[in-house]
Amino acid sequence: MDLAFRKKELISWLTHVENENVLDKVELIRKNSGDTVFSNALSNSIDEVGMKLDKSYQDIEEGRVHLQEDVEAYFVSKKK
Repeated sequence: MDLAFRKKELISWLTHVENENVLDKVELIRKNSGDTVFSNALSNSIDEVGMKLDKSYQDIEEGRVHLQEDVEAYFVSKKK
C-alpha cells in the first residue's frame, strides 16, 4: 500500500469521526509531530537567515531600533 493511498484512507476516515476524544488524540499527535517542528525550523534557508541577520545588524548600526517598553506602550495604546 503506497503512502498516498494510506493518506487518502486516513483523511476519509477522519472526516467521519464523531468522537471528540479521538480528534483530541489526533490533534495532539499532529501538534507533537517532529516532522512539523523540523519542517517549520527549516523554512528559512541558511542564505535567508544570513540576509536577515545582515539587515538586522545594519538597522542597529543606523539607529533603527526601539526599546521594548516603547513597543509595548505603542500596542497597548492601539487597543484603546
